[in-house]
Amino acid sequence: MDQKSIIGMRLKEIRENKKIEKAEVVEKLNINYSTYSNWEAGNREPSAEMLSKLATFYRVSLDYLYGRDSEFDIENDEAIKSGPLAEVINDFKKNWNERDRSVKIKLPLYEKLFEEAGYDSSRVRFILNRLVSNHYHKLEEEHQRELRKLEQEEALEDYYNFLDRLLDATKKGSIQIGITNGRVGKETGRDIYRLVDYDISNAYKYFSLNLERNGEEWPITFQKIKDIKFSDCGDELNGRMKTWIYMDSETWRFYLNYNVKDVKSN
Repeated sequence: MDQKSIIGMRLKEIRENKKIEKAEVVEKLNINYSTYSNWEAGNREPSAEMLSKLATFYRVSLDYLYGRDSEFDIENDEAIKSGPLAEVINDFKKNWNERDRSVKIKLPLYEKLFEEAGYDSSRVRFILNRLVSNHYHKLEEEHQRELRKLEQEEALEDYYNFLDRLLDATKKGSIQIGITNGRVGKETGRDIYRLVDYDISNAYKYFSLNLERNGEEWPITFQKIKDIKFSDCGDELNGRMKTWIYMDSETWRFYLNYNVKDVKSN
């Protein structure tokens, strides 16, 4: 069965299940009667935008309309309304809708829930409350993770701006810098370079250094940067900033030497 036939079958199934006439659907969605009839008949497929509107109107998921899910709508199933779990489901539905959520439970899950609860409505109530609690606990955890991510992004943007100023000051004075990777100890004389130029991008999480040593160019590029840290090792006049660049696979450390007034004047 092709996709438009599956969508048509689902549209007809959910409309009849909800006891809604085609005329009501086309009026609410402001579409032609023949257009909707062709959708249900599987002759044509609705656009992605219209599918989203249909899912909202019928209060089902897009996966349901695409045939990828067998979602079961509690509020329109008479067996569940009048079944032994009716009171529990109604309470669950009320609590859920207070959070502006449409209540849907897959029929196999409903049956499994009833069976595992030993046909005890108080036990079912406990299980459903635990599910809701776990659900919102996970939402809160996701929310906190997003907040931490945003905070980290904001801090990282400040670090990029600060590093840009340090590099610019280092370049102005043609000051030497020492650079080592995370697996090497203190830099030696052979690790001393002059900063010729640099490029930095917070949006793309990278920056590159065009270094020179003994008349030879030594380009270094840092990509997929996860974090940047600093440690001030200078004084009021002579700045020396120890900088760590954290990436997925390795960590690099280097020292920037600069005139403090060059940074303050930026």
